[in-house]
Amino acid sequence: MNENVEQWQVRKPAVSSPEGAVAAQHWQAARAGAAMLAQGGNAVDAAVACAMA
Repeated sequence: MNENVEQWQVRKPAVSSPEGAVAAQHWQAARAGAAMLAQGGNAVDAAVACAMA
């Protein structure tokens, strides 16, 4: 392997929730997905909400 290749390590704390969790690259997308779950939506509903945010 080339020595110039950088090694990336991302360390984030583990999270859990009895009601579900949403991960997205932008916080507004994650918030939209979480709102959909809070309103009784399922994982597909949350994914669509994230994609459309």
